[in-house]
Amino acid sequence: MTHPGSTRLATRPPAGHHAAVPPTVTDVRDGLEATLPADDFELVWAEVCARVGVPTTVSVLDDAQLDSLLTQVAAQGSLCRVLAMSWRIRATAARKLTQLGR
Repeated sequence: MTHPGSTRLATRPPAGHHAAVPPTVTDVRDGLEATLPADDFELVWAEVCARVGVPTTVSVLDDAQLDSLLTQVAAQGSLCRVLAMSWRIRATAARKLTQLGR
């Protein structure tokens, strides 16, 4: 398989910076902020954080808090649900890789 405009054969997709780590608070905030209108972002972020019981200025979450945060993001529906699903897949994959020692 080649990429459009490329004569090289693609052997594998390039690895992102997040290949084996769960999403960070910054990843979630940035993703929501890029997806939602500014006013909606502030409201959604405040509501999600309140439901998880963390301040809107939170910078680090443990696994349980991250799971709860992603559940609350998904509950917002629409694109938020899609983002939350992708972050949950990433978090689960990172945990499995850690368990396997990779």
